[in-house]
Amino acid sequence: VKYQRMPSRETNDQTISGLCSITLYKIFLVSYRMLCLAVFGSLYRGYLVLLLFTHSLIMLLWILYLDSSFSSSNHEEIAFNFTVAMLKSFTFVNVSKGRSRNRVVLYHICITVENVVIAAVWYYRTLDDLSYGLIAIASMGALYLVGVFIKTVYYSCCHPTKHTHKGMLPKEISVMYKNKGQMITNPM
Repeated sequence: VKYQRMPSRETNDQTISGLCSITLYKIFLVSYRMLCLAVFGSLYRGYLVLLLFTHSLIMLLWILYLDSSFSSSNHEEIAFNFTVAMLKSFTFVNVSKGRSRNRVVLYHICITVENVVIAAVWYYRTLDDLSYGLIAIASMGALYLVGVFIKTVYYSCCHPTKHTHKGMLPKEISVMYKNKGQMITNPM
């Protein structure tokens, strides 16, 4: 999978509603992750660095196991794998061929468990001032639930592999047509 040289087939079929859904669920899920890391880092700076390093190392091992095959150059492959491993500290990036459902679910389980543990450790330490602690925990939960909801809606309705028009806006449906194998939409 050569991400920078060969665009995904799915991006050619993506609709405006699909792109908006992806953007929204990424914003909510990354915000959830960043809030968890920020509150944890506010009390445990050294442990935050250790946590991010360990998480990136585990993600790097996972990427190596999946064999991303980004480049024929060994140096480019190492740089790419390391960069994607660091990105996976915040969001899921698919780097291997085939269906990604199981990898996404496993990634989200790991991130959720990690976030719950670091939020619980942080909250336990801030029990003296419950007002902002409860607001932060409620915000984390809301960001996560909204992000997962939007992601579920995207994969249920807007994903290009659905091969239905459920995910398209009404104006897109009326003007959609095929042109040399590419889907072209012209919203009014």
